[in-house]
Amino acid sequence: MKVGLILIFHNNEDTINKQFFNSIFELSKQIHLSLINNGSTDNTLQKLRDIEQMYSSNLSLIDIKKYKGTTAAIKAGVRYLSKHGEFKYIGFLTIQSISNMKHVSKIIQLIKTRYDLIVMYNAKVAATKPFERKLFKNTFSMHDFSTYFKSYFDVTGV
Repeated sequence: MKVGLILIFHNNEDTINKQFFNSIFELSKQIHLSLINNGSTDNTLQKLRDIEQMYSSNLSLIDIKKYKGTTAAIKAGVRYLSKHGEFKYIGFLTIQSISNMKHVSKIIQLIKTRYDLIVMYNAKVAATKPFERKLFKNTFSMHDFSTYFKSYFDVTGV
């Protein structure tokens, strides 16, 4: 079952590299990336377009012309993935929220090898919500997910 991952970029041209995306797709073909350019004013969009051409079957690119904030970018990504694919779970991450791109690879490795952890984590988060989410019910923050399972990262070396 495919997992959709939304990566949100805003003026991140210096952090985008092809090796990073190569490593993600080497880890799993069951992951579809949705790259969101959130109103970047640098060369971020062009770099993301180059990546899109390399991996068009497992990747989609959404360009938000004017910066709208993280929540709007997440919503755009979730709506796109919900319309264009069958994803049981959709994770999201802003590139600014991580200090090392290798951390994203570690999260993806964890998702690939321990899919059951997503199910457990999503059930725990859903239980704390006072309302039923429809479109976003299986959407999770990859940052919060990795923080929640920090001990797993430390013990396994993932």
